[in-house]
Amino acid sequence: MPKPPSYVRRFIRGVCFETARFTQHKLLVGVSVATAAVIVRLILWHFHRLTLTWAEVWINLLVVVGSFALVFFAAFIVNVFRTPGLLDRERADEISALADQLRTVRQAPSQLESQFAALMQEGASLKQKVIQTQDLQVINNEWVRDWKTWKERVRSSLRDAGWLTDSEAFTRASENPSKNVLGDYVHIAETKRLYVVLLKMECDKLEEIVQRRLSRPASAASSSFNSSPQD
Repeated sequence: MPKPPSYVRRFIRGVCFETARFTQHKLLVGVSVATAAVIVRLILWHFHRLTLTWAEVWINLLVVVGSFALVFFAAFIVNVFRTPGLLDRERADEISALADQLRTVRQAPSQLESQFAALMQEGASLKQKVIQTQDLQVINNEWVRDWKTWKERVRSSLRDAGWLTDSEAFTRASENPSKNVLGDYVHIAETKRLYVVLLKMECDKLEEIVQRRLSRPASAASSSFNSSPQD
């Protein structure tokens, strides 16, 4: 990692920068006006509209150049005293920005963990709801709609976290459930069994993603899928 520039180098650079900025934005306008005045006097002298000697011409030029040099030097001296305060304020802004970034980095894992824990809890609630609901029309309409909404929210949260490959993996998590998994829920009515199994596969995949990405145990919400469901 390269070392940051020393205070002396930053001080010299700051003085030169502030002086150059003053010269560009303020001093050059005055110099341009004074130079234009000298040029006008030379033009009038050339066309015999003004009596002027070469000594006076050189004096006018020296006045312009001397005034520029004097103001430039004065600006340099002023910036020698201004720059320490500007450097202190710049460093304070840098420290504040770094502190904000550090807070964001520290809060991000906790926020993600809470977000995905809530999604896992919601998945567990969906599982209990489909088991307890006896009306197939409610299951095929309301419950399936809630299930699809939940899956889309999970995929969106994974994408927002920057886990694009995990979002795709979650989408494919419930493809081709094995007979062994289906057998674990043989005591559940056949009309609801496939929904429960697919939802369990998706929640297991979500738990695996959260544990791997955040390097912490995921929420206990997913444990409800490992308990013995009752019809």
